[in-house]
Amino acid sequence: MASGASKSAAFLLLFLNIGLYFIITVIASWAVNHGIERTHETASVLSTPARIFPIYFPL
Repeated sequence: MASGASKSAAFLLLFLNIGLYFIITVIASWAVNHGIERTHETASVLSTPARIFPIYFPL
């Protein structure tokens, strides 16, 4: 009986882990895409050496 309950809990945690992994992947890919798109706008006013860097995040 105990092994059946632990397998059920393991599957629940597995699906929770996969779901959270997917959510984090979507957020991270959006952030990188947003950074890449904003780089062209922001770095266009900079001098030439600064434009070579692919992603520009002003600090």
